[in-house]
Amino acid sequence: MRNRKNILICLSDQRKVTTMNIPEILRSQVREYVTKSRQMIRDHGDTMSERETETRLIEPMLDILQWDPTSIDVRKGYPIKTEGRNYKADYALMIGSKPRILVEVKKVASDLRDENVIQLMKYAFYEKADVFILTNGDEWRVYEPYHRQDMVFRFNLENMESNLDYLWLLSKHSMETGLLDLELDRRYAIEKVYEYIDKHREDWIGDIERMSKKFTQDGIARILDMVITDRDSILGRLSAKPMPPIGQPIPSDLH
Repeated sequence: MRNRKNILICLSDQRKVTTMNIPEILRSQVREYVTKSRQMIRDHGDTMSERETETRLIEPMLDILQWDPTSIDVRKGYPIKTEGRNYKADYALMIGSKPRILVEVKKVASDLRDENVIQLMKYAFYEKADVFILTNGDEWRVYEPYHRQDMVFRFNLENMESNLDYLWLLSKHSMETGLLDLELDRRYAIEKVYEYIDKHREDWIGDIERMSKKFTQDGIARILDMVITDRDSILGRLSAKPMPPIGQPIPSDLH
């Protein structure tokens, strides 16, 4: 979970941590996985069950990310009981006795919808998981159940090779070394800074204008708006807002 110490560390280090320590073999493994998976979806996607989606699409990707589906670290049908409700996560990816990632799988022909995300978020929060994933084997949506309580990034088979840095954040190595937690801390810290700037925007316009008559209110406002708008480029592809569904244009307020 995010805390002040981690936030200060992240603000003092603006390096993009997700580019570190990615194995060279990952690119070739993902390329092969994408080729096979897209062919499988073209040939059998309409008839693949949820279980077939798990065995043919999800488990091979878990294996690439160092989560051996046959090991004790990958729990299938992981039971969760909270608020009188019983739920089984399709997969719980464990470090020791703690589930770090929960995975909810839908069959490949299913559209991923948001109806169940709030309840899944509660389960992930209750289990103290770092993130939970909603996937149909083609698209992977990654949610953070704590401060953001929202989608933090996503990718699909079409753009997976260009998102290896974020894909690697879901690896067992990233869990064991704290890489995912560090990146989420970094993003959260930057977002809080921009929220503060946005909140105090009007006060700062007056303060800056009083300090220097060289700046007009309109000019100061444009500068602050540029800083606020630049938030997403600083965050990289971890956009502060969830991206629109694959195939739909990006709204102008996300540019």
